[in-house]
Amino acid sequence: MIETTDDHFQFFINSVEYYCDKLKVSGWDIRFQHKFVENGFVSVRTDDINRIAEFWLTTEWKDEVFGVTDERLDYCARHEVAHLFMRRVFALAESRYVLESQIDTLDEEYAIRIAELIDQLPPRECGSLQLSSTSIRR
Repeated sequence: MIETTDDHFQFFINSVEYYCDKLKVSGWDIRFQHKFVENGFVSVRTDDINRIAEFWLTTEWKDEVFGVTDERLDYCARHEVAHLFMRRVFALAESRYVLESQIDTLDEEYAIRIAELIDQLPPRECGSLQLSSTSIRR
């Protein structure tokens, strides 16, 4: 077991804030805790009604093989931000009553954000492949 430090915690906070910004995760009161996490390294806990998201970094890192590295902390931050990014989908799914317009709006918001992320990827090399309209099947 490795104890995480204040520097690890600050790096984790910075990473979470960076990825929240990149994914345009907004409307949440984001808080941070540096406390023991029972089953893992990190966690995000949400209060959907009050729009509070708490990101936790464990004080006792259990993976001595890989250790506590910037890369691992950054990966964990990305992973937990992805959970928060998807939270509205699960909150709607857990609702007893959902308007079709709520689903449509959320679907469109996610499509826009994911397309923006794809736009940031390096261009795909397509070569000189030419497809006729008859070669595309749906």
